[in-house]
Amino acid sequence: DLEEYSFSDYPFAVGSNLSLADIVIHNFVVDFFDNKEGIKNATKGCKKLLIIVENVSKHPEIIKWKETRPDTKL
Repeated sequence: DLEEYSFSDYPFAVGSNLSLADIVIHNFVVDFFDNKEGIKNATKGCKKLLIIVENVSKHPEIIKWKETRPDTKL
């Protein structure tokens, strides 16, 4: 089981601090797929992945950026 080797004691993908890896994982899971129900079902058993997504979503700097980012077509 790969999850036992995923440094599950850490709240992020690479240790205890937010990194680009976390942001990429978050954006892939949250924003990449149009089928939101499908990605929700696909990640249902992926505890570490869901922890990363949740921690990025709750990170104060990410929240601030989402609130103040420019309005673009992307």
